[in-house]
Amino acid sequence: PVGYLVWSQFPVKVYVEPPKAISEKQAQAWVNGVLKGVQEWSNYLPLTIVEQPEIADITIARKAPPLQISSGSNIPRARSAQTTYELYTSNKVLSHRFTILLSPSQTGEYLIAATRHEFGHALGIWGHSPLQTDALYFSQVRQPPAISSRDVNTLKRVYEQPTSLGWSL
Repeated sequence: PVGYLVWSQFPVKVYVEPPKAISEKQAQAWVNGVLKGVQEWSNYLPLTIVEQPEIADITIARKAPPLQISSGSNIPRARSAQTTYELYTSNKVLSHRFTILLSPSQTGEYLIAATRHEFGHALGIWGHSPLQTDALYFSQVRQPPAISSRDVNTLKRVYEQPTSLGWSL
């Protein structure tokens, strides 16, 4: 009902929640992997990392996403990541914020790939690609791809669409 979930105010503010219950070395490796996946998108849209969660547009946390129940099956399926959003108003302007959950089981190149993929959703690409060579491919692959020209062209196309976000009500 609000149009496309795109950003109209830049830079988009990103908060990476420092992980708890793991060693400081593991936590830093996790944050570094997440930041690598996020910063790849900064070539296409202005982003800034913030230290205060309350001002963030996108928050990324090391937390297991809830199980997914597929239609036609009662068997729950684990997910490696999830992106959700909420709408809110501030000063009579319609806005949105995102939360990205990345499973604690994700590490190394797969953590970066999951971040890259979910962050593409948070920037406005809600669909999935049918090609394994795209970051927005619907499933994790053995050799995670970088952001492809198809991903970038999809992002450009999405930002040409109408939205009510960022505008006065």
